[in-house]
Amino acid sequence: MTNPYEPPRADVDDLGGGPQATRARFIQHEARCLALGCLAIGLVTLVGLALLSDALHGRRPWDSTLVYLAICVAPPLAVGVGLLKLREWARVTAAPLFFLLLFLFPIGTFLGGYALWVMFSEPGGVVFSLGYRGVRSQTPTIRASRAPSVAMIMTVAAIGTASLLI
Repeated sequence: MTNPYEPPRADVDDLGGGPQATRARFIQHEARCLALGCLAIGLVTLVGLALLSDALHGRRPWDSTLVYLAICVAPPLAVGVGLLKLREWARVTAAPLFFLLLFLFPIGTFLGGYALWVMFSEPGGVVFSLGYRGVRSQTPTIRASRAPSVAMIMTVAAIGTASLLI
């Protein structure tokens, strides 16, 4: 008996057409997922630099700065690396981090909603699946072209983050 509440599993073998066709079909979504990994690493790096700047200027003691870095920077950094490697655990672990972005109106709301859509849509389930990892290893020459939406999101994220730090 199957569990009716079990989330659907994405099976790359059901897509048909071989590894090249599968990769070509999901390559743009893969690029979006990789951009989210870059975004997570970039945001965490900026937070870490802001904390270090406070410590260097004497506005925060070094011991609390190191604790904040260990708690607030290290886990999201690991999640960003996992997103860059398209690991399933990173997708699940990144969800609360991107959910918290929803409360930083307006840019964070846009970025958080976009990130959650990218990760938990049907193509996101395929891209983060174990079978797709095999497709990627079989088709190393296929690369994504830079989507204008990815460049736009990265630019908005950089400007928004810079404005928060100033």
